Amino acid sequence: MKLLLMRHGESRHQAKQIELTAPDSENGLTNTGIKQVEDTAHCFRGKISAIYVSPYNRTILTAQTFLNGIKMFLPINIDNRLREIDYGKFIAETKNTPEMIAVATKQIAGDYEVRFGDTGENKREIVTRFFEFLVDIFNKHNTTADSVLAVT
Repeated sequence: MKLLLMRHGESRHQAKQIELTAPDSENGLTNTGIKQVEDTAHCFRGKISAIYVSPYNRTILTAQTFLNGIKMFLPINIDNRLREIDYGKFIAETKNTPEMIAVATKQIAGDYEVRFGDTGENKREIVTRFFEFLVDIFNKHNTTADSVLAVT
């Protein structure tokens, strides 16, 4: 099996067209983001056996655009394990504060137990959910002919 990882195309939030606090349904792709995905699809040679996305509008739109570009129809599997890190209390206006950066720095340095606030994830939980996703994908798509795309 081949596992292909793809980041979503440029989102409206990244282009500063909407605020971070806007609902996810408003955070689609910009024209640049759509072109990025179309260009990637045109370069792709091969077939996709399955496609998995995180539960965000921008990744679903990226997957749909990619599939249109390679002229394939496949169901898009939404998998919550591909979602972003749960930063707990560090949302929108409190992101990138010294306290949040200190937690992130500890996680990057290898601290698996420090968590983002009382309700956010620790590194162990982040790594565990992603590895559980990988194990499931390898068990479901275990032939050498399978190519699986994961959009996050």
